[in-house]
Amino acid sequence: MDYSYIPIDFVIDFGLLTKMIIKRITIFFISLFPLNALAQITFEKGFFIDNHDTKVECLIKNMDWKNNPNHFEYKLFQEGESKTINISSIKEFGIDNFSKYVSRVVKIDRSSDEYDSLSYERKPGWSAERLLLKVLVEGKASLYFYQNGNLVRFFYSVNESSVQQLVYKKYFIESTSVGVNSDFRQQLWMEVRCGQVSRNPVRNISYAGNDLVRYFNKYNECIGGSSVSFSSRKSGHFLNLRIKPGFDITSYYSYIQLPSTFQRLDFDTKINFRFGLETEFILPSNKNKWAIVFEPTFQYFVATSSSISPLGILSISYHSIEIPMGARHYFFLSETTKIFLNGFLVYDFPLNTQIAFDSGFPLASENNVSFALGGGWSYRKITAELRYYTPRKIVNWSAFPSDYHKLSFILGYKIF
Repeated sequence: MDYSYIPIDFVIDFGLLTKMIIKRITIFFISLFPLNALAQITFEKGFFIDNHDTKVECLIKNMDWKNNPNHFEYKLFQEGESKTINISSIKEFGIDNFSKYVSRVVKIDRSSDEYDSLSYERKPGWSAERLLLKVLVEGKASLYFYQNGNLVRFFYSVNESSVQQLVYKKYFIESTSVGVNSDFRQQLWMEVRCGQVSRNPVRNISYAGNDLVRYFNKYNECIGGSSVSFSSRKSGHFLNLRIKPGFDITSYYSYIQLPSTFQRLDFDTKINFRFGLETEFILPSNKNKWAIVFEPTFQYFVATSSSISPLGILSISYHSIEIPMGARHYFFLSETTKIFLNGFLVYDFPLNTQIAFDSGFPLASENNVSFALGGGWSYRKITAELRYYTPRKIVNWSAFPSDYHKLSFILGYKIF
């Protein structure tokens, strides 16, 4: 499509609108960044035990590590200097009512579970390493966890014996057939068994945190010992449902192709009601700072052009269901107050949309995709958000270039 004949005000209107909105949103959040950055650095009460068996009460920077750490930051008091200590200098550390890690030299099998990287060897490929293992269950029988990227391994010890890996490995039997070494079930049957007359509880267990935590807790209870489970100490909901009413500031520009140029058809800016239902999945790491968001929304735009074209006056009655899908990042200011940034891919599905000139010439609308970005503020169950949508094509016809612009102010209330 040759746009060389489009008047310059077409470029100014759309380009200037986009730049102004993005600039204001960016300045707003940059102005808040120093406060947000400070809010992220949370040192919580904890301890570590060094290699001389000295227990140090301190404040530890809680990163809610997804991958097991090889070091951490701590302070001796709130206003003190932050220091870093690595795995070689400690035996264990913990954050009160949250997590605990122990430093151990263990044999670990780092064989990949990815299909393209599988070997034909059933036996684990052991290597001795010092690791910080996360404690999931602590008792007569203890369960530990290690993760590094896609590599996930569980370890155990019974009656303070040396820590060993629970064996689980995928491998090729033939060029396309995959076998699984599930020797961890045999290990549980031989060493972590109490009151079981059949193999069924072990045979049905999977190599997963929830199953193994339940199994070790039941074992400790069966033998009459106490058991501490760290896996259940994280607080917060991992699924939130919100109703999202609000209003859209919308504008629509269209051009009709004439023999030597394009005629602009102007529409008044509208303020319209919108309503959505948001499902938010909080990712269970990084202190619940990241979330995946899915938000089906009803929106509309009804207007008539203020200018007359050779085909007459253009009217648009545009109703659609938008489905923004994307990510959200939270910045915690306190336990109840936080701000957030959003980024979405937006799928738009027109409903009963009519675009036509009064002369009777109709235009067809179609599904389209755009992007959205923005951010907002959250306090307990209430959220307020400002969101900018990139221009979308309602009519995909080269002789009728047009763009639909939208800036939304959205309120939210968490149902659960």
